[in-house]
Amino acid sequence: MIIRDAQNKDLESLAKLGVRLNKYEWDCDPKLKIKIATIKQTKKEFSNNLRSKNTKILVAEIEGNLIGYCIGSIEKPKHFNFKRLGYINSCFVDDKFRGKSIGKKLIGSMDDWFRKKRIKVVELGVLHVNISAKIWRKMGFQDYYIKMRKLI
Repeated sequence: MIIRDAQNKDLESLAKLGVRLNKYEWDCDPKLKIKIATIKQTKKEFSNNLRSKNTKILVAEIEGNLIGYCIGSIEKPKHFNFKRLGYINSCFVDDKFRGKSIGKKLIGSMDDWFRKKRIKVVELGVLHVNISAKIWRKMGFQDYYIKMRKLI
């Protein structure tokens, strides 16, 4: 298994994985009304991210097949006293390859990119019903902000 930068040739496979992540999030809690994008929409979003100088897409690959990805970006926080911070936009590993530390390796490589960019703080968002929240905590992420919602 290798971790490498995503390329244009990966867009179709990335889009398929991205749609699977959307469906997984929808299944976590359909009341959240998460929009499930089409492969075409997701492919365009990945393509835009590939062109951004402040965004990095890493892929995990086994024998030429993409089995996971991680998107990270550098952002200017709106409400906190940091000039810049890293943000994990999304991270997904194919079900068949979970439990093999692939997500951990993707995040480790993304952390390396953030360090090269002199980023000191990394954030991410995770659905409250997503079991991966435990995994994020094991990787050093801590709860610090709760965003709440109510339907009216």
